[in-house]
Amino acid sequence: MEREASPRFRSEEVLLLGGVTLTGFCLSLIYLLTVSPHVDEYSTIWAAQQVIQRGLPLLPSGFFYSQGLLFTYLDALFIGLFGFSEPVARVPSLLVGTVSIPLLYLVGKRFFSKRVGLLAAALLALAPETIIWMGRARMYSLQTLLVLLALYYLGRGPIGGDVNWAQQIGAPVPCRRECYLFTLFFILALFSQTVTVLLLPAVILALAARWGWRWLFRRDVIAPLLLAGLGAAVAVLLNSIGGPVTDSSQRPFLALSTGWETKPAFYFREFFWSPSRSLLTLLLILGFIYLLIGTFIAASKGQLADFRERNAIYLFLHGIFGLTMFQLIFLIGETWRRPRYVTMLLPVYFLLAGATLLKGMAWSVSRLRRVSRWQLVSGGKPAVLSLLLVAVVTVLFLPKTLTVLRRQEVGYDLAFHYVRDRWQPGDAILMPLPSISGAYLGRCDGYTLQRGYREYVVEKDGALVDRWTAAPLLASVRQLQDVLAARERVWFVVDDVRFDQGYNPDFKEYVRYSMEPAYRQQWVTAFLAVPRLPSFHASAFNFADKISLIGYELGTVRMQPGDSLPLSLFWQNQQALEEDYVVFVHLTGRGDGFFWQADGPPVNGLFPTSQWPVGIEVWDGREIAVPTDAPPGRYRLEVGWYAPSTLERLPILDQEGRPQGNTLVLDYLKVIRDEESFSPQNPFTAAFGDSISLLGYDLDPAATGPDGTLRPFDFAQDKLCAGQAFHLRLYWQAREPVGENYTVFVHVLGRDGQLWGQHDGQPEGGFYPTSFWDQGEVIADEHAIVLKPDTPPGEYQIVTGLYRLDTGERLAVDAVGRGACDGCLLLGTVQVSEP
Repeated sequence: MEREASPRFRSEEVLLLGGVTLTGFCLSLIYLLTVSPHVDEYSTIWAAQQVIQRGLPLLPSGFFYSQGLLFTYLDALFIGLFGFSEPVARVPSLLVGTVSIPLLYLVGKRFFSKRVGLLAAALLALAPETIIWMGRARMYSLQTLLVLLALYYLGRGPIGGDVNWAQQIGAPVPCRRECYLFTLFFILALFSQTVTVLLLPAVILALAARWGWRWLFRRDVIAPLLLAGLGAAVAVLLNSIGGPVTDSSQRPFLALSTGWETKPAFYFREFFWSPSRSLLTLLLILGFIYLLIGTFIAASKGQLADFRERNAIYLFLHGIFGLTMFQLIFLIGETWRRPRYVTMLLPVYFLLAGATLLKGMAWSVSRLRRVSRWQLVSGGKPAVLSLLLVAVVTVLFLPKTLTVLRRQEVGYDLAFHYVRDRWQPGDAILMPLPSISGAYLGRCDGYTLQRGYREYVVEKDGALVDRWTAAPLLASVRQLQDVLAARERVWFVVDDVRFDQGYNPDFKEYVRYSMEPAYRQQWVTAFLAVPRLPSFHASAFNFADKISLIGYELGTVRMQPGDSLPLSLFWQNQQALEEDYVVFVHLTGRGDGFFWQADGPPVNGLFPTSQWPVGIEVWDGREIAVPTDAPPGRYRLEVGWYAPSTLERLPILDQEGRPQGNTLVLDYLKVIRDEESFSPQNPFTAAFGDSISLLGYDLDPAATGPDGTLRPFDFAQDKLCAGQAFHLRLYWQAREPVGENYTVFVHVLGRDGQLWGQHDGQPEGGFYPTSFWDQGEVIADEHAIVLKPDTPPGEYQIVTGLYRLDTGERLAVDAVGRGACDGCLLLGTVQVSEP
């Protein structure tokens, strides 16, 4: 395709170009100032902040962020000079993108004509991609500029140079210089975005098609190509070592794909066939058809060499665009099949569309033979035609561009301004995107995500941490609960899409249950947890080899009538479950009836068991409601599972797989109406083993005689008769969690140690085993002791203690100032008289 001969600028040309450039600049500036940053921008900003601190984009996890390396350093320069803010981080893209608009005009003018250059520049200025990438702190504007420069020098030199290289012994100095300039800008573009490497095979094939394969091995040609190949190898190596903050094995760069049904829709709709792009794509296709037909006709007339020479640049750009797109569609992994990776070819796309349009208009004039009425095309009124073309482009493409300015991103910037203004010493921040909190707060205390986190984590010091900030992974409710329990204030900032898709239903319910939405705007919520939460009680109970209870949370064990108590159950499935099982939670007293019960599917039906992935931890939050007329007393908290189709409960299995019932006693609750106080009539302190103390005892004000009558009784003054009973109340306390079930004994012993009366049993008549005692809790334990009918008169000792039922082994006793021996404590002596 012929190029315009005159390179001189005209005043109207400068005005039109200035207006186009200013329009692109203003539109991008509006985007920069009004649209919130895309989440990917924070990766670049966080890497730039690390450059300022360390000199390299080396993230705290040890990961080297090489993606957009050149732009990262440029961004670091601006942030270092002017301080971090969203506009400052975005300004480099705005400046670079603004330069690209007049540069594309100059390239179009050099390769084709100034009208083609102006049309391409107008298209670039109004392109939604241009507005977006000029307004974001990402590397794509810089990559586009450098690719354009690289292709310009290649087209100016060996492709479109006036000297026939194939007939020269040595290439002229200008051409050699331009080859090295191509290599320079190509390598710089590589270090702006690694996907630029796809241009190299296309360039080599285009050069071979222009001059033949043997020409590529000339010394003055192969040297810059080898340098470009070396730069490509280094860039690809850095991308495999660092690159995007993902596991490269999870997202391969090269991945052969031939199935059309697997192609992303943007290739055929968003980029090429959107309403604003259909005309340009048709022009691109028409240009390709022109080359095919023209080549066939020229070959049939023996004029192929002349046709190729006249259309060298046109053929070159079509080849670059087509071959690079072929690689993107068929050879590149799914991650790189995105519109942003075609951005580097946007100037080529616009140049080809503009050149085809102008060529078509000239051809139409020649066919109609009405040149006098088409002076706009032939050059009679170039300014009018240029203005008309720019006006048409503006009318067609500006509405689509303006929609970009109205389309907001998720407002993490607004949320973190709120959090940063209210940050207090000791606060913690949790995020599914740690680079964002890193950019604003310089830290992230927990990488909080359940789905899709694996490619973003590495192992460090035996734990999984995120690749951005080295924050520990929080992928379960239990891990989140540990953080909430350890900190006074915890922030969790998340957008709606990630909250909906990145977490299981139980996790979302737990966040709503334990945290308050302190801020919500522009699809982002900042949750805040202030109070400390109850501690986690670990357990390991197996329900039919299907579901395990791995722990629970219970805020308190003391309640008053009308109270509501939150209960958290933590389940884990051991296999894929086909049925949706139901959880039951019961409170039972000493009898067989239920005092309170609640049956239902886990997580309020939001996460049925048939949808649980194998091995997942599921939080199931419930509320225990105590009726207002509840009688005081202790109640047993029981849980279990059953199949709703049969009502058959799942058995609880021991380690050998033997059934141990189908109801699990989880804990004990005590309902009280007034504040309890324990004041033993006979106070003292005695330690039993490592965890239990006896604080004293009471005697009932009356003892029961053989005739059934009641009378006052006291150890020191009264005497008992054979067959008579007395009542004793022992005040136990757990100094720390007990962990085992002990049996209490109260014995009446003669001088020779013979047993004449006793009562053995677990506390509270066997209803409240010691393994459930809470640390610091006081238990009033009642015992009724009956003397044997043949008890002879004399003095007897009353002793008590605890022992393991399975072995009979007694707990050692430590009681200063009181008699103790052989695992028993002397409470006192009593006289037995004749009836």
